[in-house]
Amino acid sequence: MKNVRLFFYCLAVLCSSSITVADDFIITLNSNTSKSTIPILNTDHPLSHFASLIQKQLQPSNIKDTLAVIAISNTGQPLLTRFVQNPLILRAESFDPTTGLIETSERITQMTASLFIDNAPENATAFIIYKPEYINNKWQWTLLGQYHAQHTSFVGDSTQSSVTRFIDNGPSNNRVDVVFVAEGYTSSEISRFKEDLKPITAGFFDESPMDNYQSSFNVWAVESISAESGAGYSYPKNTQFRSYFNCYNIARLLCVDTQRVKNYVSERLPSDARDLIIVVVNSTQYGGSGGSVATMSLHSSAVDLALHESGHTFGLLADEYDYGNCYAGPTSEANVTYYASGRKWSHWIGVDKAVDVFEGAKYCQRGMYRPTTNSLMRSLGRPFQSVNSEQLIRRVYDYVSPIDSTTPENSNVKLYRNQQQTFSVNVLQPKNPTVEARWQLNGQEIGTSTQLTLAANNYNPGEYTLTVQVQDATSQVIKDTDGKLKDSVSWSITIYPYK
Repeated sequence: MKNVRLFFYCLAVLCSSSITVADDFIITLNSNTSKSTIPILNTDHPLSHFASLIQKQLQPSNIKDTLAVIAISNTGQPLLTRFVQNPLILRAESFDPTTGLIETSERITQMTASLFIDNAPENATAFIIYKPEYINNKWQWTLLGQYHAQHTSFVGDSTQSSVTRFIDNGPSNNRVDVVFVAEGYTSSEISRFKEDLKPITAGFFDESPMDNYQSSFNVWAVESISAESGAGYSYPKNTQFRSYFNCYNIARLLCVDTQRVKNYVSERLPSDARDLIIVVVNSTQYGGSGGSVATMSLHSSAVDLALHESGHTFGLLADEYDYGNCYAGPTSEANVTYYASGRKWSHWIGVDKAVDVFEGAKYCQRGMYRPTTNSLMRSLGRPFQSVNSEQLIRRVYDYVSPIDSTTPENSNVKLYRNQQQTFSVNVLQPKNPTVEARWQLNGQEIGTSTQLTLAANNYNPGEYTLTVQVQDATSQVIKDTDGKLKDSVSWSITIYPYK
């Protein structure tokens, strides 16, 4: 289910329906790459044509930190276009562990970064990547570069001694997989890593809405051995991922070599088992960072920092504090808006008394609005609150289906009048059971449990369609316009006369 939903980002006009095989690729990006320094693929489709296709397609309303990635074949045919987070951009956030308030917030463009492209067509031979630039008072797509398709180097499996399925809630293709990676542990210290993870995962899943949806998550522990213990300050120690505090001269900012991390994890886990990567650094000094790979130390307050960064990376939520580089305008995140009416979350106003419209959000003191006075996306030690929780749950269902499995697996069922068949659906149920199943035969409801026995002698010979519709009816999500919280499976049934 995870892979299927990822393909929804594919632009319909660019995708070939004949492509059924997918693969994973890695690209090393350089912020100095430009159109003039990149060799252009010999193709009948000029880059201006690709750019016009991007402009016409559905894209995030705030494209500032986004890249447009186009996969192309060896003949220059466009296979796939996807909008992705720009891994070159690092949001350098530093929080005071005592007050939970922001100390420093900077947007940093890194010189190099790795971009992993999961589930792209296997026959992709190159990727053309566009970046947004603000030209003539508007955002426009410009060429970042063209890159040869390089497959990721996944060679391992989850049985390796350095990889443990720390929390196992089911198959990775229908779970959100969180990967905690050890950093700064020497060979004599690595045995402690899993013990260090216990309070971290407990804190992670104590927070709403993750507490209710823990069954939708798997957790992996990936070990690594370092020559030196802990993390450096201002420059790295001799550790596996080169971690150090005072990154970019921000004392609490804890950085790692994200390319080394991604390579290391991709060699040990397949793409559907590494949705969110968090590096755990063997230091009790407070610090962490966000981006395509999050970092955290072993300080007790670092769990809140990891949750905040996960709100960005996984939840696609914006910061709600009002310090930093301000841009007041259209934004794609669910929890900030430049409309004073707060229309993005108007369905919560009057339902949750904490939700209203409060000025000051996304680094702006004026002209941008947030849904609550305070939340975990504004300061640490606070809950996510209703609007953010709703978005996080919707994001869970971007990765999982409420249907875990069904029987029979064969979608075509033949029955004689003296036979019967039992159909069942295994649902992915949150802690507070809100997932419901409804059965329909030729559009008429005939059952509401997770199992249904169909007796053929109750029906005339002929063709029938049996459908089970499964939906999470949680009160934590009021607005589900895209139908993320529901799914269905159908069987074609032929009923024959008596033998």
